[in-house]
Amino acid sequence: MGVLNVSLAPGCYGMSMCYKEGSAECGTCPFASSCKPLCEQQLVMLRAEFGIVVPKSKTQRPAAQPALAVPADVMALTDGLPKKVAAWIHYIEREGIKVTETLMKGENPFTGRRPTFLNIACLLLLKKPAGVSRDLLRQCFMAKLSWSDETAASHITQTRQILCALGAVDDIDGMIKLRVE
Repeated sequence: MGVLNVSLAPGCYGMSMCYKEGSAECGTCPFASSCKPLCEQQLVMLRAEFGIVVPKSKTQRPAAQPALAVPADVMALTDGLPKKVAAWIHYIEREGIKVTETLMKGENPFTGRRPTFLNIACLLLLKKPAGVSRDLLRQCFMAKLSWSDETAASHITQTRQILCALGAVDDIDGMIKLRVE
């Protein structure tokens, strides 16, 4: 293929405010490869002329281990539970948090630890031996964590599923209650 004749280029050729790599227009234009360096050069010139300083991009923190990275053997043990619940159970077990034993001693296993929503739930369970309702959990999650009603509702379900799966609570008529034995 020969050299393209730039005299045939569209009117936007070389204009930094028009060029966008990957757009439908520029992606199909036969002049895009020669247009890009001209656009970048014009953009540098315009920034200098108007005193525009481009902020340096923030350095990316190394990504934490994804919360949902759950080994297959853990998923098999938590069969039937949602992936997020299985991930929290895996985290609790990996960190060596003895939820049931600590609660039976009258202590909160999540004091100063994550997840915060389980810290709040366990505190409530210790303070209310008659049981904790979904409504009370929702109010506390929304007040203490500034969560929306929807976020609180999904975490109430997770809380119940996590604590039941760990054997720490019983779910009786919509109330979660500490197991006594």
